[in-house]
Amino acid sequence: MPHSHAAEELLEMIGSGKSHVAHAQSLAVAMVRDGIPQEAVTAFASLGSFGAHESNAERDLHRWLRGLYGVTLEPYFIDVMLEKDDADIDDIGEQEDNPLKGTASTRIPVLLPHEVFSAIHSSSDHQVSFGLSMLGRHSPAAIKQFWRHLQRYVPEEVKDHPALAGCDLSEMIQLLIHFDGAEMYKNSEYNIWSFSSALSSLLDVDCLETQFVCCILPQKAMQQKQVKNYVHKEIARLMSWSFKVLQSGKFPSTGFYGEEFPSTSCRAKRSGTALAGEWKACFYGFRGDQKARRECHYFSRHYNCIQLCDRCCAKTPTEKHMDDMNFKNFSANAPFLLTAIDHNMYLNTTPSAELSPWTAMPGWKIENTFFDWMHIVLLGIARDVVAAAIKLMAMRGVISMTNLRLELKSLTAWIKKERKSDEELLQMAVVVRALNKAQRLLDHSDLLMTEQDSTRFNELVQLHLRTWQRLALKFEALGIALCKIRPKHHYLQHIGLYVASTRVNVRIHQNFNSESYMGKMKKIAVKCHSISMMLRVQQRYVLYLALSWERAKRASTGAGAALTGKETLEELLLCDDRPLSSSSAEYAKRRCIMGIK
Repeated sequence: MPHSHAAEELLEMIGSGKSHVAHAQSLAVAMVRDGIPQEAVTAFASLGSFGAHESNAERDLHRWLRGLYGVTLEPYFIDVMLEKDDADIDDIGEQEDNPLKGTASTRIPVLLPHEVFSAIHSSSDHQVSFGLSMLGRHSPAAIKQFWRHLQRYVPEEVKDHPALAGCDLSEMIQLLIHFDGAEMYKNSEYNIWSFSSALSSLLDVDCLETQFVCCILPQKAMQQKQVKNYVHKEIARLMSWSFKVLQSGKFPSTGFYGEEFPSTSCRAKRSGTALAGEWKACFYGFRGDQKARRECHYFSRHYNCIQLCDRCCAKTPTEKHMDDMNFKNFSANAPFLLTAIDHNMYLNTTPSAELSPWTAMPGWKIENTFFDWMHIVLLGIARDVVAAAIKLMAMRGVISMTNLRLELKSLTAWIKKERKSDEELLQMAVVVRALNKAQRLLDHSDLLMTEQDSTRFNELVQLHLRTWQRLALKFEALGIALCKIRPKHHYLQHIGLYVASTRVNVRIHQNFNSESYMGKMKKIAVKCHSISMMLRVQQRYVLYLALSWERAKRASTGAGAALTGKETLEELLLCDDRPLSSSSAEYAKRRCIMGIK
């Protein structure tokens, strides 16, 4: 595409979900009428026969921009049995002995992880995009150190990992898989499988540059338990195959089904060549909320069961049965702490039909199906803590709740005024402060925590849990609904012990970027027609990535190449010698700083 700031803005609007294709086409027509001569803008205006056939505009766009900036990434299609609303059901799905009744074979688009990995690497001669998205700005030596640390402190997670046999650890990137659902349209939820590099998990950058979609499917097409399990198994098989390719470091000669690629296709031409130079990647872990853990891995032990934990034998107490394995016991000698379920025990005690489909993934183990700090603490326990603290202060008359905002402002002065003697308020303060300090330790640590910080983190977590437990027992005896102990408290106990023993910063397992990514994918999806959404979202996303990678390449070879990294924002904008014709926010800031109206 000929370089044009206006055309790039239109492309970004489409790729990021800010605009419909038809709207961008209408804007391009207006630009042409105003005399903007750029060829790329005219091409945008010509979509859909210059707007005469709006329904064809998106089709024309993707035909025109195929291979944009040399990015040849395109969807791969697989066949999956999905539920159908109408009567047009494939005969196979209607057979009496078929467990997938009411389904039809559906062709769905996917972006293969190994092809995305290769596209990122080849997108920039200076490896700017790859260094950000996959390496997380870490050096090969740091990557090797991370692997060595895992082998020393977390041997059960990486033991017998096929990707680590006889390879250079400094060139093997750790990848995380994420699964979750999001409401794309009103009352219409879609499931999204995506992946990212563990090394880039702590970066504060656009999540569209660090998280990458693999597959999108409508939840209504997999509502039956049999169909849902089948779909999860098929997607797990597909991603396992692609991750095996990532481990090998070379493009495959055949597809997922063993089919030969068309001789003129890019896939056939790249067969046997290196994916990303000497770089390879492998599965490191699975992250998702508790619902995703249960759904993806067929776990029979989860938060809605008496046996609520897939990592130990803790139980939920009932009125008729109080067990020594009560998960509400947060003491250091709680019996369930001696019943840890490792991968071998999981394989030996789980019926084959109930085993996680991700057992097909090289390197997957129950130990690297990580708990999510964000959902367990920040969106779970922390909300309970804040609500309980406010309610307790209201019960004690510290605040009246009539004008809460003003009262909270004066609360700090009241706390400092005198030493308090209310035992419950003091314990609540310990609960809040311990959790806050634990969060700060995570925030100020890199991928690996120091031994002192990891030990301190666990101490704070256990202090928080045991103090909360004491408050819960007190208020339960008084018949006051306050400080309820939930299954998430038990999962937090596991997180604290994990950090103490491994020194791994669990922020790399949390879903902040993944959840933000889901929101951005939704933003793209709502600008697509629901019938073709699964394909169009991936195509638009590829266009956005191509533009993003091209801009990163220009920055690395242009004004940004000579920077020292110590410049202020004003200096960065002033040294940019690109034309001032763009109307983007960045250039607007630059014009303001330079005094240009």
